[in-house]
Amino acid sequence: IWKRAADLGCGTGLSGSAFRDRVKDLIGVDLSPAMIAKAEEKQCYDQLHVGELSTILVNEDEFDFLFSCDVFVYIGDLFEVFKNTKHSLKKGGLFAFSTEFLEEGSAGTCDYSVQSCARFAHKQSYIELLAEKVG
Repeated sequence: IWKRAADLGCGTGLSGSAFRDRVKDLIGVDLSPAMIAKAEEKQCYDQLHVGELSTILVNEDEFDFLFSCDVFVYIGDLFEVFKNTKHSLKKGGLFAFSTEFLEEGSAGTCDYSVQSCARFAHKQSYIELLAEKVG
């Protein structure tokens, strides 16, 4: 069980509902006020914020667990997200997320690419490099 966690890009609260029983204090953040309104209906968050992911990633060592499901498909360069996440995670904290897979060797030397479905896909080597860079 985690003391404090945040759902980065919480949308309607689908992921928050799944983790609710494992988190004492659960925060959700999303760009869309309409999505926050839907998440509010689920009553699974202790706090909800309208804004960018970085809105809640300001305090050092604040969270035990950060998660982001089906959000990074809308962001190409993930460096700032990883950096802010590292800053806000307590030592030993967990950062879990999903991405769409971009085959190594495709998209030339690019680490990520917009797919025909208008969603970003990221190379595994890029994700590993970011994780190594930010620690």
